Amino acid sequence: MGQSSSPTLSGVDISRQGLVLTDAVKSDTTDLARNARALWITASGDVRFIPTGNGDADPQTLSLPTGLFSCVEIRRIYATGTTATVKMVL
Repeated sequence: MGQSSSPTLSGVDISRQGLVLTDAVKSDTTDLARNARALWITASGDVRFIPTGNGDADPQTLSLPTGLFSCVEIRRIYATGTTATVKMVL
């Protein structure tokens, strides 16, 4: 996973909060090594994902705009069906 060169998100130093901003790891079959606490959309598009409380048969797909910061806990981001450029807050 590649980490962002800047520890800030919208002017907030997330490293002081014990959080990490990293590129999204996408997979159709494997959960993230660590659940994402939030998503930051850097280029608009669709994001297909499984929220932490949902089963494998219950993925969600949202069309999200550039710049959106969404506080949703996610355990998987699908490669298929995700067209947005996404960063994760861990």
